Amino acid sequence: MSIHTNVLVRGPNAEGWPWKSASPQVFWRVHIGRRIKERREQMPSDMPTSKSVAMSQEALARHLGIASFNIWEMENGIVGVDAALLARLAEVLHVHPGWFFDFEPLPRWIETLERSRFLHRLNSMLSSISSGEFDIIETVFRFLAKRQIARTEAQ
Repeated sequence: MSIHTNVLVRGPNAEGWPWKSASPQVFWRVHIGRRIKERREQMPSDMPTSKSVAMSQEALARHLGIASFNIWEMENGIVGVDAALLARLAEVLHVHPGWFFDFEPLPRWIETLERSRFLHRLNSMLSSISSGEFDIIETVFRFLAKRQIARTEAQ
């Protein structure tokens, strides 16, 4: 993905972008703000009596422990979002942090998540076996590790 250095603010330009030229910092601040608003509006309201079906700025602010005015400022690109707040937003809005940048979850992140789930299941299974069974499994793992090292060295 290429990063446009001259893209943003307001008013259409020759490429059809709804923004005039601006710095990359402004571009990302506005872009991430729009993504926050887009996802917030996709989330259901936590107020059963609310006329709106979308999560309100106030509800999102309450989940994050900040003022609702700060949500408005972020969504409109007036203020930026630091990494810690972006991580909290991702958690509350049930998305991967990369979603705010239009990236799909990174393959490495998915691999790490799958590996941790596998290790958790393996740990649960291993905690319920006898020490003799554990010794057999350990021997098998050591053999597989040695074989993998030998294959790697041969290449």
